[in-house]
Parts: sequence; structure tokens; C-alpha cells
Amino acid sequence: MYKHFCEVSKAFEIYCFADFRNTLLGATSMGKPALVKNDPDTQIYYKVWNLLWTWGRPKLDYSKLLVWQKVNHFPDSKFLSRKDCLKRCIERYIKRPPGSRGSQLAEFFRVTPETFVLPHDYCEFIEAFSKYREKNPSERMWIMKPVCSSRGRGISVISDINEVSYSEPTIVQKYIERPLLLDGYKFDLRIYVLVTSFNPLEAYIYKEGFARLATVKYSVTGDDMKNRLIHLTNTSVQKKHVDNLPNDRRRMLGGDWLHDA
Repeated sequence: MYKHFCEVSKAFEIYCFADFRNTLLGATSMGKPALVKNDPDTQIYYKVWNLLWTWGRPKLDYSKLLVWQKVNHFPDSKFLSRKDCLKRCIERYIKRPPGSRGSQLAEFFRVTPETFVLPHDYCEFIEAFSKYREKNPSERMWIMKPVCSSRGRGISVISDINEVSYSEPTIVQKYIERPLLLDGYKFDLRIYVLVTSFNPLEAYIYKEGFARLATVKYSVTGDDMKNRLIHLTNTSVQKKHVDNLPNDRRRMLGGDWLHDA
């Protein structure tokens, strides 16, 4: 069923559901009561909901949404959120001939590290891997990631072609071996953006972003190349190591720093 997901005053008349079963809303649920605010005595029918919050694209006919109903995912949003799909979208812009529609955006994407989707791009990857090794043996590092995962799961840094191993579609990308560091530690910056329309484009940027920091100083020598605490800033990876740090370092590292967007 659809579970109420947020604490909202009844005065706002917002009924929010989390779709955990990926069922066909409005068809299989038609006429069946759904619980609101986890109160068995308060029941409404499916057409009353305002907001559907789901992890993926629901089996939902968007054309039949009522004017007050919103869903937290746009159709086919995976083409921006999945690593392999995003790579292909970027390629389409970069390969557009000068003067064509969207070609002026190509330069924005040329900062993207060289990226391949395995197994589809395996031969091209082998060629690029060999090219870097011949040109500069020190530029030997690549990073491998599942195309559809999160929280640092399945990510590894490699330097030998024999380390390439995968059981599912995988992204392999040239590693930035000399990154910008903060006091010797790797970090990344993130901001929250709410997109309410793609045509026309309407987007809202939340004022406060945050920084994620590694808990071990950056190094690529010896075994450090395989140390996830050095190379991955994901909070899910770093949080278990923060407790082992001195208090002064714990306050600085392994957490999220707020910053103005």
C-alpha cells in the first residue's frame, strides 16, 4: 500500500505517500482506501493524494494526473541520474557539429574525464588505457563504478588492466590524480536543486550546500591507491572511520560542512 511519509499539518491538506511497491497508482489502487498519517481510522481514496514520493519511476500515467497532484520524479529522469545514461547524453552534446542546436553547450562538458561503459566500450577503453600508459606511466589510475549504485558501493580505483572485473554494466573513468585538496584531504561540494519543469526550464537552488571530506590525507603511493577512505568522500564510507580520529580532526573531517551555494 501507500504509506504516509511526512508530517504535515491537516490545515494544509497535503496527503503524501511513499510508493514502496511500485504498483500502478490509480488502477490497482482504484477504489481501495489508503492510510493517511498512519491512522487506520482516517482513510481516503486514491484520487485525494497531492504528492507521490517514490524512489524510481512509478507505473503511473502522467497524462491523467489531476492538477493538484505531483510526483517527485520526471519521466525518464534516469538519463540524467544514471551514470551510463548521463555519459551518453554528454557525448551527444560534444559530438554535435558547430552551429547546430545545443552545440554551444559542448564546451561545458569537455571538462568531463574520459569515460567508458563496460562491456559496450571495452575495446575503446583498452585503447585509451594503453595510450595513457605509453604517454605518461604516472597517469595510470582509473576509477570503476556500477552504473546504477550509490553510497560508494562497488567503487574501486585501479591501475592495472588485469584489475578490470565486473558482473554488471560498469562505468570506468580516468581518475583525477592531482585533485584540489583541502588541507591535504580530498573533498567535494554539493548543492540541492529542485527542478519543477524542463520545458520551459524552471529550477530552484537551495541557499545552503554542503562539503564532504575524506578522513585520510590524499596519497596514491603504495597501498594508498586502494584505500577507500582516501579516495571516496561518501559519508557512508567515511562515517565508520570518524570515531577513530582525535576530537579536533573529527570536527573537521568525515562529515558535512555547510556552505552558501
